Amino acid sequence: MGQEQDVNDLMKVRDELTQERDKLLNDITQLRRDLDESSFKQNDLEKQIHEANEQILTLQEKITQSKTENMKEAKKRVCIFFLFYSSRQKSSSLSDLTCH
Repeated sequence: MGQEQDVNDLMKVRDELTQERDKLLNDITQLRRDLDESSFKQNDLEKQIHEANEQILTLQEKITQSKTENMKEAKKRVCIFFLFYSSRQKSSSLSDLTCH
């Protein structure tokens, strides 16, 4: 009876170890799926970040260009005002009035 009990105990241990192995294999499979999904999401987010950074640069360039154009327009307005005011004062001839 002792050997039969030992065999039964060993078979029980083997079955428990087999179940534990199968569970661990399933865990590994699920973790690999999770890793693949996370990697895909990370790549997608990095692409979105790159696109957003490109849009930011484009908008910054447009803002800079707009500021430059606004400064030129403001300078023209000041010059026109100066010419108009000077011509009204008749303190100098019209040929002397220029803006640079």
